[in-house]
Amino acid sequence: LYLTRYRRWSSPLFLAGESYGTLRAAGLAGHLVERGIALNGISLISAVLSYATLDMWAIGLNDLPYSLFLPSFAATAWYHKRLSDAHQSRDLTDFLAEVEEYATGDYLLAL
Repeated sequence: LYLTRYRRWSSPLFLAGESYGTLRAAGLAGHLVERGIALNGISLISAVLSYATLDMWAIGLNDLPYSLFLPSFAATAWYHKRLSDAHQSRDLTDFLAEVEEYATGDYLLAL
């Protein structure tokens, strides 16, 4: 074991995973902790911990991505000034808070 061979048991231990590696880093973290190896931190870069949140092309099978993408679409429309004056004139943070509430509430239920 690396930690024993190089006497690194007292060193801070961090994991990093990018894209698909975020799933592996999350799994490895659990594996290490179960074996008594504590982590100081984990960096998940471009994290996807559940691919079900992305697969909006499985038409009729998964409505969650439509709801989760709506705030990003709304922010893009706000940035490019493609909204009505009532929405465009609002502060982006306040506008997105309302969009997020709608997306995970009435909108998701309607889907």
